[in-house]
Amino acid sequence: HTALDFYTVLSLKSCRRGYPLIPAAGKSLAESRGFTVTASVTHFEECWVQITSQDLSFQQLLQLFLFAIGIHEFEVFDSLYGRRLN
Repeated sequence: HTALDFYTVLSLKSCRRGYPLIPAAGKSLAESRGFTVTASVTHFEECWVQITSQDLSFQQLLQLFLFAIGIHEFEVFDSLYGRRLN
């Protein structure tokens, strides 16, 4: 490890208003990974799409979101030092 190595832990408390949204730029990547993607039900559909797959994890959602906004060099983990983050 170097002095520049660090971790940021993110969490969501709830997403009760429907399926998660990602920027529309991530649609083709999400579909290539086998996720079901539909257009947003609002007038923002040219900018955002819904991931309607039931088996989407927070790790996968964050990977898709970051890639869609142009952040390509990153790692997203679902565990830290052998302990599952949930």
